[in-house]
Amino acid sequence: MNYKITQATKNDFDGINKIIQDVYGADDFISHQINDWINNTDSNYLIVALDKNLTNYLGFMNNRIHGNYLWIEGLRVSPGYRKKNLATELVNHSISYALKNNIKFLGFSTGSENIPMHKIALNLGFNHIGEQFVFNNRNPQANKTKKEAISNYAPINVKK
Repeated sequence: MNYKITQATKNDFDGINKIIQDVYGADDFISHQINDWINNTDSNYLIVALDKNLTNYLGFMNNRIHGNYLWIEGLRVSPGYRKKNLATELVNHSISYALKNNIKFLGFSTGSENIPMHKIALNLGFNHIGEQFVFNNRNPQANKTKKEAISNYAPINVKK
């Protein structure tokens, strides 16, 4: 599959929102973050993957930058483009970005049930360091029936 990974701009807002709707619908926390990620380029490096014609949005991911540390967040791949190695390529793009910009460490969290992301993490050298439970403040009753766990991955040391 041919695609291009590039830094997102305000012009990519609608394409990113389409992926958000296709993946999680209105419940995705990213719909509340996306404006900050696009507009605050001092601490965010939002990337998008577009098809070879640059017309279809395939996936996106934000990289939150704090000094020597890059936190990967919000990786989403459109359902029609999954299982094509795109998520791995987005993470690899972040690793390359870190190398080029003298960033030493990368880390992230993902849903404990997100097996594809766990496989990507372990294949790229991240270390699983534990789980934490997330509680739904908007709907406390949901906490009694649904326990959502987040798996944390220790930062990897970025080496050339």
